[in-house]
Amino acid sequence: MAYDKKEGPLPPKSDHKITLAKAVDYVKRYQRYSPASEKGGFFWADRVRALLAQSGVVGLRYYHGLDEKGGYHLVLVGVDKDGKDIVRQIAGGSQPAKKSSAKGATAMMAMSGEGDDLLEEHWPCPPWCPPGGPFA
Repeated sequence: MAYDKKEGPLPPKSDHKITLAKAVDYVKRYQRYSPASEKGGFFWADRVRALLAQSGVVGLRYYHGLDEKGGYHLVLVGVDKDGKDIVRQIAGGSQPAKKSSAKGATAMMAMSGEGDDLLEEHWPCPPWCPPGGPFA
């Protein structure tokens, strides 16, 4: 699949399925070559369903992130039909990185409570890994 051509706001529809053998191959290769001690993570289904149930969500996007101690995080966000992250812009919001910003800068932040939602705070693997599973 070619990833360098963009022909609209969203990628082409796909079932995203791969075989277990291919998935295990991908995960084992990553574990061999990545310095990260975290193999994966766990999200509760009800929170993922709530993210997907937001008004206008047609898909899910993830972003890689690091916390202030260098710990890995996967941030999940709903995406609308125009390929935009479902977040609102808050003028003068705090910036995620500790950098000075120009006056009037806009930070992307999730709405709290009802409406836009972001997910992180996954349960890391290890220790929340199934013993003896194919990805262990």
